[in-house]
Amino acid sequence: MKNKICLLTLFTSLLFTFSCNNEQKEKELQLKEKELQLKEKELELKEREQNLKINPTQNIKIDPKNIAQQKFNNYIPKIETSKNAIVADNKIFIGDLNNDNLDDAIVWFLLTPAEGGNMFVGEGMSVYINTGKDMKVVSGFEPNYMFKIIKISNNRIKIAKQDYAENDQMGWPSIETIKYLMLSGNDIIESNSNN
Repeated sequence: MKNKICLLTLFTSLLFTFSCNNEQKEKELQLKEKELQLKEKELELKEREQNLKINPTQNIKIDPKNIAQQKFNNYIPKIETSKNAIVADNKIFIGDLNNDNLDDAIVWFLLTPAEGGNMFVGEGMSVYINTGKDMKVVSGFEPNYMFKIIKISNNRIKIAKQDYAENDQMGWPSIETIKYLMLSGNDIIESNSNN
């Protein structure tokens, strides 16, 4: 009987040890599975980071036209105060100005006297560069002549400089000379060619 009790105790203890070993091995397997899952997630995150470094604008979508218009609207009071005039009209033109394949924006504006009236007292444009996350104002252009923007292409702004002929009525110049403007650093410079 004593042998049976010893055998039974030995069997129970082996069974308990075996059971504990199985539980421990099962826990170890679960931990290893969790480690693998974490490593997979870590690799995915590193891959996403790498993709963003290669192409930082891949997952970012901004609306250059609306953002530039909002920023310009916020700047209008400063223009009006400094020029003692009213921004009577503005238009936005979109195109790549710095050869980064992102749409930049130009906001053309027309100024009229602060005292009232429909005579124009100046015009200009503000240049906004697309950073991929926002639109950053980098330059302004206010020549001493009238002009109209035709388009943006080949990293150039095509404009028509407007001059008066001898018999032209005020506000209606009939002579147009095509000019090209380009962004050089943070400045707009004039050129007579599209190259």
